[in-house]
Amino acid sequence: MFRPSRRTGSRRGAIAIAAALVVAPALAGCGAGFDAQTLKPYHPTEGANKVERGISVLNAFILGPTPGQTHTAGSPIPVYLTVINKSGADDRFTVAGAEKTGSPSAPITAPVEKPVSVGAQSFEVFLAGAPAHRGGESSQLTLNFEKAGQITLHVPVIPRSREFATFPPLPGAPSPVPSPTPSATPTAEATEAAH
Repeated sequence: MFRPSRRTGSRRGAIAIAAALVVAPALAGCGAGFDAQTLKPYHPTEGANKVERGISVLNAFILGPTPGQTHTAGSPIPVYLTVINKSGADDRFTVAGAEKTGSPSAPITAPVEKPVSVGAQSFEVFLAGAPAHRGGESSQLTLNFEKAGQITLHVPVIPRSREFATFPPLPGAPSPVPSPTPSATPTAEATEAAH
């Protein structure tokens, strides 16, 4: 009966480990192709984040105008953010200098462990009297919580482009001018050239 020496067994183990280290990265990329998520640029968050006294303010930003336009100073500008309350007790908050559509003075309830989104699909909050913005700046934003107190953070003013192009336009913003589309009917010159 043949018995491998301990030296041969340990050499085989080392070879197996080395082979696994060489093959593992290749197998991890199998099937990824050119549409792999890791090949696509993405922004996990473009807004500001802050955690204080059990309150998380996530992806907070101000939506600026379409590139090439300027937000008029003093006109309302929308705020987007998500609040997660992990303080152990329900709380309520307002955004300083902002008005909430429908009831400007009513605070927004932040129940424990339930995300509350502020933006076009839930509570609409607009900063009133904001300075002129073009997009790309940052602005100070203060949230006033009844129990947790004030949370202040600097948030970016994100232009209404890329994935933000589908967001509602700023109140009073000029409507985009549609670009002319080519005519489907051939012109007389094109018809003559074809013959």
